[in-house]
Amino acid sequence: MNTSSMNTRAKRPAYGLLASAAVAVLLAGCSTVREPNSSLEQARTSYRNVQTDPQVNRLAPAEWAQAGDALSKADAAWTEGKSTETIDHLSYLARQRTAIAREAASAKAGELAAAKAVADSNQARLSARTAEADKAHADASAAQQETQKKTAELAVAAADAQRDKTRATDLEMQLKDLNAKKTDH
Repeated sequence: MNTSSMNTRAKRPAYGLLASAAVAVLLAGCSTVREPNSSLEQARTSYRNVQTDPQVNRLAPAEWAQAGDALSKADAAWTEGKSTETIDHLSYLARQRTAIAREAASAKAGELAAAKAVADSNQARLSARTAEADKAHADASAAQQETQKKTAELAVAAADAQRDKTRATDLEMQLKDLNAKKTDH
């Protein structure tokens, strides 16, 4: 064998070592990727679930904003490589803020429903009282018309009675005149 072929063979193991070192560096670089934090993932899931509820944004915007801020702090702590205890604590706070936002929206929805029920009840009572007042007014109008009719009938009866009395008086006078004439003959 010649020396040049020996040099080539000696270089091959060096290339193998270099390739192995490159793979080791790559694997070491991949191992620095952080494992997901289960508490943070739960906080994110909780936040996303509540995010789909339109009442939360409408009825509890301040609480919802606080939940978003708490989740952002937990995300930032994870991104910055803070301790697991810190991330867990901030994630817990984010979950609690999210639950508070959901409950605040639910409570406000209940308050609105109760207020609407009271308003509907008041409107129903007002409508019933208005109907009662309208009926009473109609009954009073009918009674007034009946009274006017009876008054008119009474006036006609009184006029008839007066006319009959006058006629009776006239007839009595005529009868007296006739009786007086009979005795004169």
